[in-house]
Amino acid sequence: LNLKYTYKAGVPTVEAWGIVAPVAALTAAVVAGGTLGQPLAYTYRYAYYNSVTGHESEPSPVSNVATTSPGNQQIALTVIAVSPDPQVTHKRLYRTTGGGAGIWLFDEQIPVAQTTYNGTGGEAPAGPDTLADASLGTELEEFVNTPPPTLRFAIAWPQAGRMLAVAEATPNVIRWSDVIVGRLKPEAWPEENLEFVGLDMGDELIGGLAFTDSVLLFGRRSIWRIRGVPPQLEIQPVQFDKQRTAIGAFSQHSLAQVDDLVVFPFLDGAYTVGRYVDVQGGFETARLSRAIDDLWAERNQVNVRRSHAVYSRTAKQIRMWMPSGSNTEPTRCL
Repeated sequence: LNLKYTYKAGVPTVEAWGIVAPVAALTAAVVAGGTLGQPLAYTYRYAYYNSVTGHESEPSPVSNVATTSPGNQQIALTVIAVSPDPQVTHKRLYRTTGGGAGIWLFDEQIPVAQTTYNGTGGEAPAGPDTLADASLGTELEEFVNTPPPTLRFAIAWPQAGRMLAVAEATPNVIRWSDVIVGRLKPEAWPEENLEFVGLDMGDELIGGLAFTDSVLLFGRRSIWRIRGVPPQLEIQPVQFDKQRTAIGAFSQHSLAQVDDLVVFPFLDGAYTVGRYVDVQGGFETARLSRAIDDLWAERNQVNVRRSHAVYSRTAKQIRMWMPSGSNTEPTRCL
């Protein structure tokens, strides 16, 4: 899972989730004319930008240093790489102030196909760069716009205003998207936005569901409740009945949620986890399928992860499909 489904001008489009950063620095060269301060040193970086979603990639490496001198007070930019990602519509150029270092401010936005900013070839907008330091814009964001890794599953996290996910390569780690005041950033996944869940159990997370004030995460033999908003998180196990035993689930698509109730198949039957209101806002569990437990003996154990569960609101039924006998695909509906 590393794609997103969006609408552009009413047309459904499948795109990469997030934007990969430029891998090469642009080239900066001082040329005659202009009004930049001198003698001062400048460097540049650029990022890819999707004007439809407002998402921006991580920045490119830092350019070479361009130092102005009397009469040579503007800077021509070349070799500004084009992104292979079709969702990218523009490139955003950032520059240091004269003599500044380590902070890059917004300078100009150019079309995705434009590879120079030096005043040649019918550029629009056209260079070279001669923008005064006082006219530079917002500071470049760095280390916060990393695209997500290949994800095992992802869900909305209402109380945190973010997306929550588990990567295929790190099934004991939850990750969450970035957010800033006034703007959600579902395509930005900073690398430090993570937390380990049940690492010492040797289990792995396979699915999750969100409630109004918490999230349930399902492992192959465990269930976890998460409350709070990053970085202040409360992570607790959910135990089955009063026996304090553990249950889990097969996969994300085997979980059926009906309001505050989750129904799912497990190794020996169907189970429910229901939210109840108390001072801790916890969950209670129960086994649902004792009347049809004999059907579980016919399941295809090798392919149980392909099980599906859905709730039909019209029929007011929870339906589960499981592989049975020698069948490798879900063939039996319960």
